Parts: sequence; C-alpha cells; structure tokens
Amino acid sequence: MTDELGYELDQNEYDWLVLGTGFEETLYSAHLAKMASQSVLVVDFHSTYSSNFRSMNFREYAQVQKDIYPQFTNIIHKTKIFQIIEDKQYEEKNKEFETYINSKGDFKYFSIDLAPKLIYSVSPTVDLLMQADMDQYMEFRALEGLYYFDAKEQQFKSTPTTKSDIFSSKYLTLQEKKTLFQVFQSSYFKLLHTLVQLYNHVTNAEIDQNSTKEFDQRADLNGSSVQLFEQTKNKSALEFLDLLQEFQDQNSKNKIYSILFYSICFENYNYQSENSISTKQFVQKVGKFLKSLGVHSKYPFLYPNYGTGDIPQGLCRISSIYGSTFIISNQAKIKSIQLQENQLKVESNMKKEQLQIKKGIIMSPQIYQSYKPKEQQQIRQLLRFTVITTKQENYLKDGFKAQPNPNPAIFIIPAEIVSKHPIYILRLDHKSNTVKIGYEIYHVKTVLDGQDHTKIKEFLIDIIQNLDTKYQVSENQQPNQICHVFQYTQDLYDNIGFDSESQNKIFLTSQDNFDIDLDGHSETFIHNIGLISNQIDGKYILTQNPDKQVKKVEQEDNVDSLLQRIETMRK
Repeated sequence: MTDELGYELDQNEYDWLVLGTGFEETLYSAHLAKMASQSVLVVDFHSTYSSNFRSMNFREYAQVQKDIYPQFTNIIHKTKIFQIIEDKQYEEKNKEFETYINSKGDFKYFSIDLAPKLIYSVSPTVDLLMQADMDQYMEFRALEGLYYFDAKEQQFKSTPTTKSDIFSSKYLTLQEKKTLFQVFQSSYFKLLHTLVQLYNHVTNAEIDQNSTKEFDQRADLNGSSVQLFEQTKNKSALEFLDLLQEFQDQNSKNKIYSILFYSICFENYNYQSENSISTKQFVQKVGKFLKSLGVHSKYPFLYPNYGTGDIPQGLCRISSIYGSTFIISNQAKIKSIQLQENQLKVESNMKKEQLQIKKGIIMSPQIYQSYKPKEQQQIRQLLRFTVITTKQENYLKDGFKAQPNPNPAIFIIPAEIVSKHPIYILRLDHKSNTVKIGYEIYHVKTVLDGQDHTKIKEFLIDIIQNLDTKYQVSENQQPNQICHVFQYTQDLYDNIGFDSESQNKIFLTSQDNFDIDLDGHSETFIHNIGLISNQIDGKYILTQNPDKQVKKVEQEDNVDSLLQRIETMRK
C-alpha cells in the first residue's frame, strides 16, 4: 500500500482527534463540534462511514472479505473482531448471484448491515437522535412482527404483548386460548404489571395520566416487591423472579420465563447461565420494551431506512455542519502518537508536519490495541449469518417477478433448541430500502460459545427456507429460495474504561456489544461525555435546553423594548 494519501490537511492543530465513525465516536464528534465549539478531526481507516456499523451496497458487501480490515503494518489500526467463515457449500451459489446482481446494476438497491441494530421507540437513543434533529436526515420503519418459536409444536407464535393477542392468535383452538389466557392472566400479565411499576419506581418515570395504554396505568406497588428488588438488583434476574412469583406448574413457568428473557428482554445468553443479566438490567429492559409498545406500531422497535449505518452518517453530517474535518480513507495512516508538552503529537500521512491535538484523542478499544498492544482476553464470540432470499424460483433469469413480501419482523428461537443460547432472526424487505423489491434479507445472530456452527447453520437454513410454509401461518405460503449466504463471527472483549488513559489524553469508547439495540452505546456516551465537556444541561447533550433558549429570547426582547423606550424618551 502506498504511503501517499493524495491530499493534505490545511491545518495541523485541532482540539480533538476522533478515530472512527462508529455510533459512539460520531456522538462524541457531534457534541464536541456543535455544543462545545471545539475543532474536531475525524479519521476512519475504512473507505466508508460507520465503522463496524456500516451498511453496504451489494458490490461492497460482496467485497467485504477483502475490505473488512485494511492491511496495515507498524501503524495505528483496527484489530480484528470480525472473522469470515469460509462456506464451500454456498460458494458457487454466492458467486452466481453476485455476478447476476452486479451485471444488472442492481447492487445499488441493497443496503446490508454488518452488525444490524434496532431502536426502542422510547429510549436514550431516540432522545439523542431527536436532540440532534436526525429526523431531518433520516426515516425509520417500525417493525410489525415479533415471534417466538414453540419447540413442542415446531411453530413460530406471536409474542403476547396484550391480552387480546391470545384470543386473536391463529395458532390456538378456542379451548387452548381459554387455558392460555388463564395462565397468562394469573402469571404473565400480573408479572409484567409488577415489573413495569418497578421500572417506573426505579427510573422515576413520568406517567401520562391520560394514557389509555395498559402498561401506563398506575397501580399500587407492593412494598415487598421494591424491597426484593433492592436486595437482588445486582444478582441474577432468575433469582429475583423465583422469589417474586410462584407458578402453578413448571411448564408454565418455563414458557413465561422464556418469553420474558428472550422475546421481551432480548437476552443474549441462556437465562440460566452465569452470564445472564442482573435484576436491575432485567427490570430496565422489560420496562423499556413495555413503554415502547404502541408508540409507532404495536411493537416496540424502529429500524432505520437504508440500514443501521445511516445513523452514524447522520451524526457525521451534524458534526461537519459545525466545522469538523473528516478523512474517510483506507489510505489514511497514523504512524505514531506521543504526548509532549501537554499536547499529543501525531505523525501521519495527512500532513507533512506533525498534527497537534490539544484536548485529546477518542478511539475504540479495537484501535487502542494497536496503540498499546497487550493481551486482551476474549470473553465471547457471536455467530452471524446474513441470508438473502426470494420467492422466485428462477431468480437468475430475466423476467424476474417480484412477489409480495411479508412485513419486517423478529423471530426468536429460545436457548437449548439448537444453540446453547437464544437465536435472533431479523427479517427485512425492500420497504426498509435494504434489498431490491422481491427479495428479503435475514440477519441472524447467536452467541457461539464453542459450539459447532455447521449444525446451527443447517437448522437456520431450514427455518428460513420454510418459514412461510412449515413454521408459520402466512398469506404467501411459498418456500424461500436461498440466493446468498454469508457467515462470520464477531468477538467481544472486556471494556477498558473511557478515562483509563486520560492521563495520556486518550479516551476510549465502549466495545461493540451483542445487544439487539443501540442503547448500551447511548447510555455509555451519556455517562462519559461529562468527563470531557461541560456543555451539558441535564438531559440536553446534543441541543440546548429549550427553556433557557426561551428565557434568552425573552431577555433579548426585554432589552430591545427598553432601548426603544429610552430612544422614545429622548425624542
């Protein structure tokens, strides 16, 4: 690789250097530029925005094995967390589809996520995006289905979020509905109401007294429930639930726990494992889920049109409007970083002179590994599949006819059915501008934890192929034709800590997590931004407090009125 970038920065002094354009990095650059009026240089070592959250057209997606990590030596770079799994079974099919799509110029109709994320309708992420006026840049699509896999009946069933869901189910007989309602009324919904009241208590949530939503209704919270929460908030959520409520039989308990942990909390791990979430995390996740119901659709999630990668790009626009400089190039090189005279001196190929960074450098732990190499214990590995399908049998021939697509939805396979941990399947179609009309894309993830990925893949391919014929009642009962299969793993390491290197003016974002949503990153940013900026007013981080803006305008109006009166008196 040549050492030449082809252009040069027009200045060599900046307040901040941000390495990467992932979600957290762009939150920092947007705040520092917009709210703190700092000069910010943002450098991404890829040729596209959004780092590990990027969304790619099909041509970029087909080349991701070559471009996922540029080949650097003896310079600051990103260490690998994604590993491609070679798949001989689908190698020929993949090449045929790639050739077909690219030859017709249809690659531009795809926008495929490397690590897809969703957004809860009521969440810290939404608050931040609203403050940044991201609705001026982006559109979102509400998910319209949430299904869990019933292993006994080998069917996906709608996750019950209201009592009417049980009676409107297409999968149950009248007697089964009555029986299930009795179980859920006495256990499931009673438990949900207790949990949402605990959430309101813990978060001091404001309740809309005029709301007709079931879980907005205020109810008396049993003092013993609060006491139990306080005693177990840092312990396993399973221990808390066992003490909170008794169940009539073990089968009902297992089914309700499975729905709670996997279909409502979206827990990454087997809820009986030592890695499962704490009581505090559990209550927060349940509360956030229930509060998000009915805001944009019946279900709690939003997905960004054109993919997750569009969110960091929108934040980059905000940052650039307020003066940030961006270099997005796999030719960019940072050769050394040294702290001298309370400034960071950066040798690079972006400027002949050393860059001088006055305030600090923000980087991900992936990049920090090359700055200060040390052994980092790998704690978990996530298995990811991306599968593109169509209903058209002869999809490689001209005359392709688009078939009606089902709505975007999430399908959950509980732990211990084929994987030790739960499996999550996100289905998207052209309505979210992620694939060409007539195609669907399935994003699949599960914690690998030393398992044989081949067995998991075979099970999932069968699920995806026969989802609308065998595993779910669908209006379009046609099998899915597999067009393209891409498999890879994602490593997860321990977080290092945002200010663990602050004495050296180095600040670290959190590790990419396995969560289905972005709130982990949003909450980390909200917690840490105050360590490097004082331009924060309560919850207002990416915009000014509107109450103070009004007061400022009123004060200005009063001054103008006073000057006018003085001028009148003089006359």
